[in-house]
Amino acid sequence: MKEPELRFTGSVPEKYERLMVPLLFRPYAEELARRASSIRPKRILETAAGTGAVTIAVVSTAGSELAAAVEHVVAVVVGPEFIAGSTRLKAGTAQKLVLNAISTIAMVRLGKTFGNLMVEVDAANDKLRARVRRIVRTATGASAEDVDEALDAAGGEAKVAIVSLLGRIDAETARSRLRDSSGNVRLALGP
Repeated sequence: MKEPELRFTGSVPEKYERLMVPLLFRPYAEELARRASSIRPKRILETAAGTGAVTIAVVSTAGSELAAAVEHVVAVVVGPEFIAGSTRLKAGTAQKLVLNAISTIAMVRLGKTFGNLMVEVDAANDKLRARVRRIVRTATGASAEDVDEALDAAGGEAKVAIVSLLGRIDAETARSRLRDSSGNVRLALGP
């Protein structure tokens, strides 16, 4: 497996750099899951920590080698599996719930949601474009026609359409407000 280059492109606010470095290690995620007690994941974590990344592990055994190699540990100790040798039952399910909670909190904190709606959707196909229309309609209460017009003006971007409709402004002004509020819809709409 090729080691990733650790370079940031574009403008990355300094406070997010430590959170973004782990994204560069995504190619190793499957390997980490498969070989959690081997030397390779520890080396990967040491490399990540050496770049300034926050290292975190979600483990099922509090005193595991992987837990000892990281800065923060989330130990989800569920006891022995119902079927010996299987990690997909209790341990895997518990870890998945923890990871889902963490990613949900991250999406909210990064401004990718508005209320209980995921508003940062890459509408790359018909199914996702229909989802974006439903999201904008739910968020704004606007008619289907108004939503379609707003999405057309917004280039299909849900956030821009929502700010445009709720703020009663054009798409370019909505885009500018979103840029000024780091993509957060609520902040873009103002007080």
